[in-house]
Order: sequence, then structure tokens, then C-alpha cells
Amino acid sequence: MQYLVVIIFIIVYLTSDLSLGYYYLSPFYTHFTYMFQHVGWMHLIFNSLAFIGLYRALSQVEWLLPKIIFFSFIASYTSVYLVPTVGASSMVYVMIGMLFGLIKTRRIKIKNLYVFMFSVGLMLTVSFFKHSSNSWLHVWCLVFGIGYVYFDKYILK
Repeated sequence: MQYLVVIIFIIVYLTSDLSLGYYYLSPFYTHFTYMFQHVGWMHLIFNSLAFIGLYRALSQVEWLLPKIIFFSFIASYTSVYLVPTVGASSMVYVMIGMLFGLIKTRRIKIKNLYVFMFSVGLMLTVSFFKHSSNSWLHVWCLVFGIGYVYFDKYILK
């Protein structure tokens, strides 16, 4: 499934422009389409690699793709900017949050936890200093991912 999503990323990147991104005056549907469009090849490659790796790590989560799309959609309403926001990093941060939650609730183990935590912290820090990045969207997606795991473990079970 993760490879199909990456193929969709590539097709959308090659066939459309930033009009699929959301901003304060954009139509409702752009809060869904933004996560499939990317600004450039490097943006597309890094998001795709992170998406594939995290999707594999979260293979135990049922209905993973609809959940990450739903939380990315909801989070898009928490941080609306004057310029279009695009990219799958929202889905990546939802998955990072889910992975953090699963690690914390001891439902999954990771060997290099400190390396993982340092990497996520570095990514968030860089996104706050990069003016073209919607860093608050990243934070909210991370929070929604963690919150989902706790909600699933303590409320639904």
C-alpha cells in the first residue's frame, strides 16, 4: 500500500501545481489534496522515503492509511497560512506520533530509540526555522498521532 501512495505522490507532483495546497482562502477539498502534492523533487523524495519507512514500522496498526489521512486532514485546520501548504510531511508526523505512542505504551519496541528521538527533534527544529515550512502543522500532526494511540489503548479497549 505504501508504494501505491508514493506512486500517487509522483503522479500528482508531475501533473499538478501548488493549487492543491491549502491556505486561508482555499476551497475545502484542498485540506485533503495538500498532502499528496510536493514543492520539489527533494521534498518528494524525503517525504516518500520517510512515509515508506514509517508505514512499514506501523504495519500492525489496522486501517493505517485512512487514519493518517484523517488526522492530517483535521490537523490542516489548526494551522492555516497565507501561502499554500503542501506535502506528505503531515502524514509522516502523524505516523511518527503513532510510533512514539506505541513505544511509550510498550506495544512496539525500537532498538535505537535515542537516535529516533534525536532525528525527530532535529526535523521539528529545522521546520521551525525554515520559513516555507508549516511547522505548527507538523506539531499538531505529531500530537494527533500520539493522542490516537492513547485513545485507542485506554478509551477504546
